[in-house]
Amino acid sequence: MPLGVEGVYYATPNKDRSKPATVIRVIDDLVRPNGVLVSNDKSTLYVIDNGANSLWAYAIQPDGTVKDGRKLCTFDSEPRGGDGLTSDAFGNLYIAASGIHIYNPEGQHLITLDTPERPANCVFGPAGSQTLYITARTSLYAVKLNVDGRR
Repeated sequence: MPLGVEGVYYATPNKDRSKPATVIRVIDDLVRPNGVLVSNDKSTLYVIDNGANSLWAYAIQPDGTVKDGRKLCTFDSEPRGGDGLTSDAFGNLYIAASGIHIYNPEGQHLITLDTPERPANCVFGPAGSQTLYITARTSLYAVKLNVDGRR
């Protein structure tokens, strides 16, 4: 591993596009971070730690760094980590794992949407569509829900 750690990085905005962005590591204490998501209000960074089967939340600071990491939940059985991560208009988190596992912002499991094959990622369509798109190993699925995606 060239960097010596699996981490989460932030590229600082650069108004002068002729200069490269500055990249900083904001999280380096998780085993194997994978799915990341910024909350609807831009105050929280959610991270799935596949190496520890857990979901974490961090407070985003004005300079792009994070602090006060807290474990929201541990996946004792399924989803056993996760790949993609998105949220709905209420801040509920959708984790692509062995189906789409839905958690509230406090880390409580709400429901699991079964899928015909293991999903890799998920995202809501345009505002107002209430459609969750799910990519899987060989297919793309669209599921109509009773909630709008984050926008």
